[in-house]
Amino acid sequence: ASVEQVVSATAEPGQALGYDEIAGVLAAALEDTVAGEHVLVLVPDRTRNLPLADLFPVVGAALHRAARIDVMVALGTHPALPENDIRDLIGLPGGSLGLLGTISNHDWSNPAALHPIGTVSAQRLQEVAGAIWHSSLGGDLVVRVNKAAVEADRVVIVGPTLPHEVAGYSSGAKYLFPGISGPEMIDVMHWLAALSGILATIGVKETPVRALIRQAASFLPTPVSTVALVTDGAGGGDSIAGIYAGDLEGAWSASVAQAERLHTTWVDRPYTRVISCAMPIYHEVAGYSSGAKYLFPGIS
Repeated sequence: ASVEQVVSATAEPGQALGYDEIAGVLAAALEDTVAGEHVLVLVPDRTRNLPLADLFPVVGAALHRAARIDVMVALGTHPALPENDIRDLIGLPGGSLGLLGTISNHDWSNPAALHPIGTVSAQRLQEVAGAIWHSSLGGDLVVRVNKAAVEADRVVIVGPTLPHEVAGYSSGAKYLFPGISGPEMIDVMHWLAALSGILATIGVKETPVRALIRQAASFLPTPVSTVALVTDGAGGGDSIAGIYAGDLEGAWSASVAQAERLHTTWVDRPYTRVISCAMPIYHEVAGYSSGAKYLFPGIS
């Protein structure tokens, strides 16, 4: 269809969706849409809480009518993963999904891997930034994206919607920018978030960075579908409490409403001091986490 709809399912409070329910949503949203297409699936790395190893085979089943499926980890500037690690990440350690083509990492620092798709003018960038604009944001912003997204017939984004310190909320077109973008966009959007400040960003749906992401995504000629998931960590797990699949903007927007309820806590007064500890999933901080790392740099 020329206009994608959003197919969704949500669990009762404190409950999780079953994979049969998830499979039904994915089939309804994607099966006919991808028929005969070369599909590039973008997935997160291990720095996002999502039971991807269990979920991805279900996604693959919904894409069974595609002509070819490539998988790329939308790393942004995170460290690349060996292919075996990617296979473990997506639940295909020893085999392959029948139509699976390439498995790769985004390589933001390799000019040969990037393709220019448009330019955000200096004037438009100033409009997006609004009151926080500063000359350090620079002039015209060239937008480049991994060329695999241009060569495919369709991009399918699979990722969790969570409060995010740069974009406000993750998921959706954030898997394009900075997920598979060139360094110019990565640098400007992170500096724009710094100018905004954390209190005006994390857990805020509409931010200047999200507006910039949306502008950049409008340049991509390839159709994009989204599988936006909302996880619930109650009880220590990463169960899936909601799934929103289909239209890029519509699925992301609908998922934010549930993520706000599950992942945002409002307090009666501001805190003057907060102690935060990086989660063990951020291996790049010290190679491997746990142990003495929680002393140095943990509390050093």
